[in-house]
Amino acid sequence: MATTDHAFVSRAPGKLVLSGAYSVLWGAPCLVAAVDRYAVAHWARPHVHLADEVATAIELGLLERACFIDVSELRAPVSPGSTETRKLGLGSSAAIVVATMAASRGALALPDGSLSKLETDRLFRDALRAHRTAQRGGSGVDVAASVYGGVLACRIDPDGALAVEQRTLPPEIQIHVFASKQPASTQGMVARVRAFESREPTRHAELIGAARSAAEDAARTDDADAFLDALRRQDVALRRLGVEAEVPIFTAELDALSRAAAAEGAFFGPSGAGGGDVGIYVGTRAPGAGFATALGPLEVEPVTLRVGARGVRTERLAST
Repeated sequence: MATTDHAFVSRAPGKLVLSGAYSVLWGAPCLVAAVDRYAVAHWARPHVHLADEVATAIELGLLERACFIDVSELRAPVSPGSTETRKLGLGSSAAIVVATMAASRGALALPDGSLSKLETDRLFRDALRAHRTAQRGGSGVDVAASVYGGVLACRIDPDGALAVEQRTLPPEIQIHVFASKQPASTQGMVARVRAFESREPTRHAELIGAARSAAEDAARTDDADAFLDALRRQDVALRRLGVEAEVPIFTAELDALSRAAAAEGAFFGPSGAGGGDVGIYVGTRAPGAGFATALGPLEVEPVTLRVGARGVRTERLAST
């Protein structure tokens, strides 16, 4: 269709959770990185699919209407050659609402496609409200990554607000991403952890406390070895949490790749809630032959992306 002077296109990045999964909901800092795979909103084109978060934003009066959104970069074919796709676990729902809301505010974009700090913060608050309402909770760190970009340390304040600070990873650290064909339900697993908290509050506090302490260390260190050690200590705590709360955070695939990464002096674990979706290999060099051998028989595939992408940007299309 012909573009108009309101034909804005916004690109919001997806995310990877690097540290602080689960414990972020109990006050720990969560390290989350924007990645260069995007949800792309075309404001002048009619919507085909109405995402829950977008519908919620409209209901809350935060968004005028929906628009066309392309999330192909945040999905993958179910099987080689298939036209059916599955989500990769890169925060597509947050990226969708951020891109749509940014496109609706395209006239406010600066020449480089960004928004002023005031407008960026307002976009973050509105998108976070819509996302949390639609999700019935959640940390919102994926919204922060989509809006602000880079690598962020996010912490939920006692009043529920999400504090966000830019961070840098230790310079030696490399991150390689792998996607499982097994889907995961973050909401369902978090609900079971909360049920465990109600059932066994003392033990829950012990396990979350151990994970939170390690997440604090990961968020403040600039040393690669200390960063890897912090990830490993979180892994130990979350494994116990998964067993005792009966939450399948770690799958057989994750276990096999975790052992292979450890043999190479690296770390492999879930990005976020676990149970499938995306796993991350974190080390000071690329995965070696042993890891490749372990990967071979598994239904897990590498995902090409860059960590630390810029936050949401908007382009005004030329009038025709």
